[in-house]
Amino acid sequence: MASFCRAAAHLRAPVRFRRLGTVDLGAYPIRDPGSTGYQALVSQCKGLIASSGYCQLDGFVLPETVRAMCAEARQLRSRGLGFTSTNVHNLLLEAEEESSSAAPASPRAQVFHSSKTLVAMSHLPESSPLRELYADDALRELVRECFGLPRLSCSADPHGGVYYNFFDEGDALWWHCDRSHFSVNLILQTAEGGDFEFIPESRHLADEIGTWADLEKDLQRRKRVPKLNSGSIYLFAGNASFHRVSPVTSGTRINAILTYNVEENQRLNAYTLKQFFGIDQDTGGNA
Repeated sequence: MASFCRAAAHLRAPVRFRRLGTVDLGAYPIRDPGSTGYQALVSQCKGLIASSGYCQLDGFVLPETVRAMCAEARQLRSRGLGFTSTNVHNLLLEAEEESSSAAPASPRAQVFHSSKTLVAMSHLPESSPLRELYADDALRELVRECFGLPRLSCSADPHGGVYYNFFDEGDALWWHCDRSHFSVNLILQTAEGGDFEFIPESRHLADEIGTWADLEKDLQRRKRVPKLNSGSIYLFAGNASFHRVSPVTSGTRINAILTYNVEENQRLNAYTLKQFFGIDQDTGGNA
C-alpha cells in the first residue's frame, strides 16, 4: 500500500504469532489495536478505500507461510480436489433476463468467458495455515475497520468461506463489478500476466457510454495496475469499480479469497456452489 506499511516493515524484526502463522506484526500491529501504529494503519487504509476503493497490505503474510500455503494448494489440486470453473457473465454480473433488453453493442450486452480453478474450503485440512489466517479475529477486525462496517462475520458456508484460486495459462477473470461491496484477496504466487486491473468508481460508465467498444477503450486508458507481490493482501470495494484479472500468459497465478459478511450465517446459493465449486447443494458432493 502506501508509505506507512512499507516503512513500518523495517522498524523491527517480523514476529511469529502462534495462531496467525507468520505475519509481519511489526508492520501490521493487529494484536495491539490501541496502539498509534494500528490506528495509523486503519486511518490510511480507510482513506485509500474512500479515495480509490483499493488498499494494499504489502508483505502481510511472510514468505515461509506463503510457501506453506502454496504447497498446500498445489498438493490439494494434485489430488484432484480443484474444480475448473468456466463462467459466462456480463459486466454487472446480471442475470440474462436483466440484460436482455440492452442494445447489442451496448456495454450491458457484452458477454465474457472467465475461467479459473478453485479449491474449496471443505477440502482444506483443519491444520491449514489458510484456515488459521481466515479464522483470526484480529484480521477480521482490521478488515471491518478499514471498510467502516458495523460488524463482520466469517462466512457460514463450508465450501466458500476461504479458498484457493489457480489461474493457469490462458485463464482470466474479465471485466465486471462485483455483487458484494467488498472483498479480501491474498496473493500467493504471481505469473506472467494475471494482473489485477481496476478503474475506481467506474460502474456508472456502463450506462453513460453507449457502446462496449468505447467503454473498453476508456477502461484501458484509465485502468490502474498495482504491482502485487506474494504475501500481499488487498482490500477492494469491487461493487463500484470495474476490474479484471488479465489473461495469464505464462506460469500459474495462485491467490486466496477470504469471504466475510456483515450479516451472520450467510451461505452461498445453489447456483454459485455448482458454478464455482462443482458442488451439488442437494447432495453436498461434486455435481
